[in-house]
Amino acid sequence: MAEVVFECPLDELTLTSINDLRLIRRDVLKRQIKEIDAVVATLLSKGVFPHEERNEYKKMILEDLRDKCAEIEIRLRAPKVVYSDEIELYIDVLGQP
Repeated sequence: MAEVVFECPLDELTLTSINDLRLIRRDVLKRQIKEIDAVVATLLSKGVFPHEERNEYKKMILEDLRDKCAEIEIRLRAPKVVYSDEIELYIDVLGQP
């Protein structure tokens, strides 16, 4: 994946809020990892994948969740670096009632 880096002045409150969102996202991912069986059961109940493929999907989902969690951990170590997906999420969250 390509990385685009540019400087943009963001105030400390915005940076702190984006970092807070990172913490929330990390905590949610950790909970999903811990409760993977419940996550898979929910997806099964919604017909996302067939029951006989449950174990394969569980492994893929777990790997994906761990990868996302690791990426957020990296981002948490660089609180002044903000990625475009985080800006989009921040704007979406601000727009929620």
